[in-house]
Amino acid sequence: MGNTNFNEHLQRLKAQTETLKETLAAFRDNYSRLQFGMHRMENEIKKSREMFEELTNRKQAAVTVIQMNTKQDDDIQLTA
Repeated sequence: MGNTNFNEHLQRLKAQTETLKETLAAFRDNYSRLQFGMHRMENEIKKSREMFEELTNRKQAAVTVIQMNTKQDDDIQLTA
């Protein structure tokens, strides 16, 4: 009878081992996908940062500055 219990226990351990192997394989697959996604996200962030720096560090084209003239005799000033 003891030998039968041992064999049953051994079979349960083998079944658990197979389940653990399947779980580990799924974990590795998910981990690989997660790593791929993280690297992709890092690359996108780097690209976005470079684009932002390019936009903000760009030299602005010279623009004409409009200078307001001093008050003229014909200016109308509204007061409260």
